[in-house]
This record gives sequence, C-alpha cells and structure tokens, in this order.
Amino acid sequence: MRKTSRGFSLLSMLIVIGFVAMLGLSIADFNRQVQLSRPVEKLSLRLLDIRTMMHAWNQAQYTAGMNIHDLSLWPSNLQDFEGVYVPACTNADANTGLCTPIDHTLGET
Repeated sequence: MRKTSRGFSLLSMLIVIGFVAMLGLSIADFNRQVQLSRPVEKLSLRLLDIRTMMHAWNQAQYTAGMNIHDLSLWPSNLQDFEGVYVPACTNADANTGLCTPIDHTLGET
C-alpha cells in the first residue's frame, strides 16, 4: 500500500515556478512598452504644441485683416513663433538644457 504524501510535490512546485516566470515576463514586456512609448509621447506633445501655435498664428493673421488666400496667413518657418508664442531659445540656453529650440526634435542638440 502506498502512503499519501502531504505538502508540495515536484510537479506543483514546477507549476508555481511557471506562473511566476509568466508573471515576470509579462511585467518585463509591459516595462519595455512603457520605455518605448515615452519618446513617442514627448514628440506627440511637441507636435501638438506646434499645431496650436500654427492655429494661433493663423487666427492672429486673419484677425489682422489678411486675406484667407494670402500666403502670409501661414508662417514661413518655425522661428517666426519665437518671441510671440514661445520664448526665444539661445544656443547657450539650449546647451545648458534650459530650453529646446523650436526647430529641434527629441535627442537633437
């Protein structure tokens, strides 16, 4: 006659280790996705800011009496926003990390 064992068996221990491993892998995958999405969120917010500035520029030009088909209704470059819609960023300030020039993207100095 065989004795019934009490406690954990090797099989139940392997099942528990498997669940812990799957949990660890899912946490690692979630962490990787968060790390990858951070630069995308920053760029998305930067583009949203530029879009908002363009709408403000367009509204100001239209309110000033520009014709809707006039080319000056839109800015010719991003530096036109500096001083009016965003503070000007000098090279010295950009090098110390105090601001980011308007025409730079993420990671660019």
